Amino acid sequence: MRWYRWLMPLAAFTIPLHNRLNVIVLLVVLIVWVFDGPPAEKFRRIRSDKACRKLLWMTVIYLLYAVGLFYSSNLRAGFFNLEVKLSLLLVPMVYATMSHHYLNGKTIRDISNSFVAGTFLATLICLGKAVWDYLGGEGGHVFYYSYLSYYHHASYLSMYIVFSLAVIYFNFFDGKKQNGLPLILFFTIVSLFFTAFIFLLSSKAGLLSFAGLIFIIAIHNFFFRKNRRKGIIILLAGWMASFIFLSVFPYAMHRIGAAASNINSEGSAASEESTAERVFIWKAALDVVSHHWLTGVGTGDVQDVLNRKYNDRGNSYAAGQYLNAHNQYLQTWLSLGLPGLLTLLMMLILPLHRAFRPDFRVYLCFILLFAGNLLFESMLEKQAGVVFYAFFNSVFFLAMQKSDC
Repeated sequence: MRWYRWLMPLAAFTIPLHNRLNVIVLLVVLIVWVFDGPPAEKFRRIRSDKACRKLLWMTVIYLLYAVGLFYSSNLRAGFFNLEVKLSLLLVPMVYATMSHHYLNGKTIRDISNSFVAGTFLATLICLGKAVWDYLGGEGGHVFYYSYLSYYHHASYLSMYIVFSLAVIYFNFFDGKKQNGLPLILFFTIVSLFFTAFIFLLSSKAGLLSFAGLIFIIAIHNFFFRKNRRKGIIILLAGWMASFIFLSVFPYAMHRIGAAASNINSEGSAASEESTAERVFIWKAALDVVSHHWLTGVGTGDVQDVLNRKYNDRGNSYAAGQYLNAHNQYLQTWLSLGLPGLLTLLMMLILPLHRAFRPDFRVYLCFILLFAGNLLFESMLEKQAGVVFYAFFNSVFFLAMQKSDC
């Protein structure tokens, strides 16, 4: 049990860093879990603990992807898909069957705070690399978007940062928590740094997520804390910060303007980040869904079917880059049909109403943030999204269920 007390925060710390480093830590967690008592004891925990059984329902989506192999012709792609998504099965299973007497409010804060520390280190490394490249003769573009995001796509790093801002607010600034002035100043500076980094990354999904977080925190103060003054201050501070950073970092404003002008266009844009390209991809994906809405095309055949549709519609760039649906709801619907889409929606909706309680505001922000980002990226097709969801959803969901027992 004592191993979990530092392994879980370490796993959270490595999520924003290199994928391989995170995989190593997760493998250590798995090894510790294997030797954490006999298998019979693990199964006994499931039989005797309702919260653990509920957590295991979160693995249904992975089982559906496994079933999707049986009607896939591209088995190589299908097995790779299952490999990428393996955390959706293993992480809930490990959490549901391990010794989790340590899982309380303090350890949940330790885990989430470790993630903030890992995100802070990742952003510092990204910024340091950008400075190094700039001093080496590269242009100012190294401080923006995918050039700045060293470990992950800019959308994923933006999501990590926005979630870190939610953790900082609810762990250190919310309610009647008594924190010393040095700690308050430190996290205020970190929050401003994170906010500036979001605008440097200029991910449209990240900017929308930041705006959504400000709105959620303001609503939280208006209706739950009954502190309208603080809610108004937060809204004004968010608006002022956005105005300042959009003025200082015009690339973010340029991307927003480009998105607004291209939202109704459909063409073969020059990069997968183009809003016009996304619109094209979504229309192509919806066309495929209209013919396979019930069962999908299978776990391994999604990309092949999409590529054929891209070529049929005259977009060789999208086919050549093997662009996925850039929307996880569409991606899952394409793969598994209506059962897969409904399962994904239930994974997000079922815990949502329970997470409105004061002790689980971070979980509420996590679900809303992840669900919103699924609209713009197929985040369960990349390890960076799969591990982030599987890890934190398992932690928060199990803690929430146990608080009801």
